[in-house]
Amino acid sequence: MSHYPTQKSLSITLQNEGSRETGTVALRFDHTYMDNFSQISFQPSDLLITEVFYELAVGVLQSAETRTVIVDLATEHEGIYRGNVSLVIDDVQSGSLTLETFVLP
Repeated sequence: MSHYPTQKSLSITLQNEGSRETGTVALRFDHTYMDNFSQISFQPSDLLITEVFYELAVGVLQSAETRTVIVDLATEHEGIYRGNVSLVIDDVQSGSLTLETFVLP
């Protein structure tokens, strides 16, 4: 059975609901998830890749500011891919989400 390449976009919207600006914001995607994809691109593209994670710099969000991050992912393999994305502010983890992608054969 053959599998057609699959390409999808992951959209993450960040909103500062506080009355002050945030510190420096970044999103960290772990390799457990990202290494399942053959092609990856980020918008914005300010990316640092370490042995543990892909870190996307988002910057400082002003009060009530919203920013959307787009991650384009492509794979040629079927399966269920799981991993985490963490919200980091001034190098301190402030939250995380589990990501799960199911690619059909």
